[in-house]
Amino acid sequence: MRLIATKKVDEIGRIMLPRSLRAKYRIKTSTSIDICVDDSGQIVLRKVEPCCVICGKMDDLKKLDSRDCVCIHCRARIREID
Repeated sequence: MRLIATKKVDEIGRIMLPRSLRAKYRIKTSTSIDICVDDSGQIVLRKVEPCCVICGKMDDLKKLDSRDCVCIHCRARIREID
């Protein structure tokens, strides 16, 4: 893992992501960020990218609800089962 910046947490628990990082990864005001903790206790911030909840592909998606999507290929497989 590579260090990008060191930031202080403010009074209400916020940190600021550097502008260069936001630009590189196209993180805007409305972008959702997952906050995860790995097995070693490291806190990991991960940009939420829409992907198929079945296979993980990121192309040809259709939303199921506000967060979950299914790709066209998995939708076709589901229809074959019915």
